[in-house]
Amino acid sequence: MIRQLLQKEVQEFIKEHERDNPASLALKYRQVAGVDIKPILEQVHGRQKARTKLPQWYRQEGIVYPSTVSVEQCSSEITARYKAELLHGDTLVDLSGGFGVDTFYFSQRFARVDYIERDPWLCELARHNHGVLGAGVTHHHQDAKAFIRDLPIKVDAIYVDPARRDMAGKKVFRLEESEPDVAQLLPALLKKADTVLIKTSPLLDIDLTVNSLKFVSVVHVVSVNNDCKEVLYMTDPSVARPWIHTINFLSDGMRQEFSFTREEEKAAHIPMGAPGSYLYESNASLMKAGAFRIPGEKYGLKKLHHNTHLYTSDELQPDFPGRKFEIHNVLPPDRKKIRNYLPEMKANVATRNFPMTPEALKKKLGLKDGGDIYLFGITDMQNTKKLLITTRIA
Repeated sequence: MIRQLLQKEVQEFIKEHERDNPASLALKYRQVAGVDIKPILEQVHGRQKARTKLPQWYRQEGIVYPSTVSVEQCSSEITARYKAELLHGDTLVDLSGGFGVDTFYFSQRFARVDYIERDPWLCELARHNHGVLGAGVTHHHQDAKAFIRDLPIKVDAIYVDPARRDMAGKKVFRLEESEPDVAQLLPALLKKADTVLIKTSPLLDIDLTVNSLKFVSVVHVVSVNNDCKEVLYMTDPSVARPWIHTINFLSDGMRQEFSFTREEEKAAHIPMGAPGSYLYESNASLMKAGAFRIPGEKYGLKKLHHNTHLYTSDELQPDFPGRKFEIHNVLPPDRKKIRNYLPEMKANVATRNFPMTPEALKKKLGLKDGGDIYLFGITDMQNTKKLLITTRIA
């Protein structure tokens, strides 16, 4: 199939239609150059996703993409590079090779990388694509548990990204429901590697996952442009209490980073306060990590309400890891009053600890989306519903 997909006529079709809707193409074509349209449309979708998710792969001629689900679930280039930064040594085993994105970036830092994948098509694709990219990877079409059982030597690092869907195609919310069951497998992994790095979906609860694994030293919560993509667990049996590192990669190349422990979060003291001159919204990694007080304490901020996870200050804190806004007005949720401040009746609406969704609030106020104004529906420290009229700083 790889050879068929790489035919000149097929490749020209894929590139010509890579901005088209695959569903629409499926209605118009059954075959291209004798190749069934379904795998061709997977290539169209793959290139569409790779343009922003995997730019290095997108630019490389000869890359062949897997099914839509595999492309959706694979790591992005930016998160794969980050994982590669976390691990060190000469030898690494990737127990859940998949499309092979993480494996490729590991291979840029390790002298030997073993890719393990029980799906024969994914293994064949990875072998081809890694060859096209010039990666020195050894591929094994094998079950992860069997490979670890038979591994005769100890390696420097093991990476595992357990499958996040059950056999019925439903998303899972507990580590024990993933395949392989890393919590059960971890003692065996630690006998074969100095370091084990485990990737999970952001859907999984961090504290429950830490308790299941028992040997976690660091939790990395990774976001890209304020969209939480994955949570990583680094293991070390000698560490009793893990610390949590959050990172948010911004489109301008900057990183927002913040580290804390669960004990620091519980002990943090942050006063309540009325809206001041500036408003702060924690990035997605902080919110996923459950950092609801410690960022405010570190940056000397006040919180609007115990359950309103927004901060305020009279002096700007430009390094705060999240979005920052200048507050221009504080109003009751009244349509007539809003009209005086929004003559175009247009704003970007969000609600925090507010009894209405953004859509419902927009409908009540008669607002349209867009413009430079950001309107927050909030509950203040007096348990009063308020609207904050703001403009974004960063």
